[in-house]
Amino acid sequence: MSEFVYDKWLDIISNRWTTFSWLPDLIPAEEMEEVAREVYKYCPSKNRKLPYIVDIIRGPTDEETRKELHLNSHRNTDRSVKQDRGNPQVLAPTLIVISKRDVHDLETKFQQIEHREPLGVANTDNIEIGMVALSFVYGLTARGWNTGLCQCVRSRSRTAEILGTHGKTDLVIGVGKESRIDSVTGKETKFPRYTDPRTGLPKLIPYPYEFRAYDEWMPKFEEVYRLKL
Repeated sequence: MSEFVYDKWLDIISNRWTTFSWLPDLIPAEEMEEVAREVYKYCPSKNRKLPYIVDIIRGPTDEETRKELHLNSHRNTDRSVKQDRGNPQVLAPTLIVISKRDVHDLETKFQQIEHREPLGVANTDNIEIGMVALSFVYGLTARGWNTGLCQCVRSRSRTAEILGTHGKTDLVIGVGKESRIDSVTGKETKFPRYTDPRTGLPKLIPYPYEFRAYDEWMPKFEEVYRLKL
């Protein structure tokens, strides 16, 4: 692999982190569509079935809808709304909402005698949702856009109802430009407060930007990766 290609890959993967607070900047529709078409064309899929629907929408702007969406993305069930720091990834100006698509007809088109177990089908669907999500994340990062993933969906059908999207929501990806401006002081900081639409009050983002303490919680490389080359 050439040094040039490696540098580009390392630049993309190392400059992606979860974004919790957003500027109002919207990704242009044509740029978002360009990424979507690239992902559609190049993201791996078993037998090219694509067992998901990807709704790409502008995030809600009215406070009541934002409140409902954030309430349904409550972070910690053992904490009250006042205590909970929320999942403000869903408050991004653009949202990618991924849900499962029924591909039973495609699944059985060329294999009618032996059908896979439902659990196997579900596992494949979940794996593919992960792959398509990561493809979007890196495609957007390469273009200078920030992303934040949220799977804390308390009611999958309710989130879809709030957003007017397909079926039952499995994953939400916020897309936009990161803001480090504190909602109270107006100053730039690594640990800003945002306005929580659930209460209308300022609240610290879940984790400060450039926070790396979670590295201590991760299992060691050798515990996860078994290299036998």
